[in-house]
Amino acid sequence: MKSKISAFIITKNEERNIRRALESIKWADEIVIVDGYSTDKTCEIAREYGAHIILSKYAGHGEEKNKAIRACKYDWIVEIDADEELTKDCEFEIRTAIENNTYSGYKLIREEKFLGRVIIRAPKIRVYRNKFLYKGYTHEVLQATGRIGRLKTIINHYNNQTIDEFIEYNEVQSTQEVDKMIKEHKHFSRLGIVLRIIYGNVYTFAMYYFYFGLIFKGFPGFAYTILGCNHVNIIYVKYYERKYKT
Repeated sequence: MKSKISAFIITKNEERNIRRALESIKWADEIVIVDGYSTDKTCEIAREYGAHIILSKYAGHGEEKNKAIRACKYDWIVEIDADEELTKDCEFEIRTAIENNTYSGYKLIREEKFLGRVIIRAPKIRVYRNKFLYKGYTHEVLQATGRIGRLKTIINHYNNQTIDEFIEYNEVQSTQEVDKMIKEHKHFSRLGIVLRIIYGNVYTFAMYYFYFGLIFKGFPGFAYTILGCNHVNIIYVKYYERKYKT
């Protein structure tokens, strides 16, 4: 008997993206949506695809994904974000792969695009057995064990396609990062904040521009790097506002 597959997506107000994502996983035997009380048509669109929708108050990326995993009833899981899509004809490769009992999961290559150019290609574990959970509030990590294979299926990532989208993303993510710091009772002095901003900018610039090779991506690569550094700045300025503003 062939293994069945559950697919899940975490959503909140993803009306502009969700149909594209759902189209790419509509072949799955089950679709689970964990939604943060969207006020747009996200859930309405998801219902068109027969998705099982769970409404959830946000408790961190990791915990929201764990809620989805616990709700999935089949032995294998395919995970994508609302602003992603799997390449066409991926079903055959994925279903063929999971019949091989050698691997606990599979990495797919996610292509990050910005200003019309592919900026970063990074492997992500997005197909895995239904026995692993995530750890982490914002930068969550799947606690997978065993051998991990790699498939040819590409994840097209449509986040931060424009400057406005990048700024919107920074606004949401930076607030979540600061919420995490406050929740974990992290304390940084005023000098500590300045030093962390300096270190964060140097580290982020070096990682994106040199390690990820964005130096070879022309102006889009440079712009992506600078905006990534600004994300660090926003986090610590917001932290200062929360902790020291009188």
